Amino acid sequence: MSYYFISYRYKEKDFAIQVVNELQKAGVNIWMDILNGIKIGDDWRTQLQDGINKCSGFIALISRSYIASKFCKREIMRADELGKTIFPVIIEDVPKKELPIVIQEKQCLFLERKNSTEFTESIKKLLLALDTTNVDNNRINLKLESEVAFPFKAAEEILLGSTEKLTQMKIGSIAQGLRFSTLKTELDILQNDYESLNSALFEMVDPTIKNIFLRKMNTLIIKISDIEKEIEHFS
Repeated sequence: MSYYFISYRYKEKDFAIQVVNELQKAGVNIWMDILNGIKIGDDWRTQLQDGINKCSGFIALISRSYIASKFCKREIMRADELGKTIFPVIIEDVPKKELPIVIQEKQCLFLERKNSTEFTESIKKLLLALDTTNVDNNRINLKLESEVAFPFKAAEEILLGSTEKLTQMKIGSIAQGLRFSTLKTELDILQNDYESLNSALFEMVDPTIKNIFLRKMNTLIIKISDIEKEIEHFS
């Protein structure tokens, strides 16, 4: 089972557990040493190393005490050496020059500890940044449905609308003679949806929202390519 490794300073474990709980509610698998990673009698260094080796991504909760810890620095350096995707989450103001070198040039997420509304918004941004292919899409959609940013909802509505149109057309496309006409209509719908997403992409500022649009556009490209190949058989 794929999972994300969460790296944190032990003195901040209570806040780290709060973050983990929110991610797990959305269906994200998390490896955290004190929750399920290291058991009594285990060699904790070996277990931590193994946890990083096998993770799909590395979430670092950055604070002043985190960057002062040699163990935390070792964890993030190992993740970088292994080519893991690192998600830097700033939970305390830290001067950029004091951040570990491996994340100084990365886009960081600032996670508010005290303001519950801002904390919720930051968690949503973190969820969007994570590789959602490892997440139960139904559960994450339920959590984000009412509050997620408009561009994401717009993209979802475009694709959902396409699915409904395509489903309706496929019902009446059993006869071979109608297949070609149906494919052409499907192709037009998908190409129009692609153009709509592509136009909206230029107005996006948030990189996580842009990534969502790009993933959905890639899905459309694959569908368009498949239909074009099938149409070629009628030529």
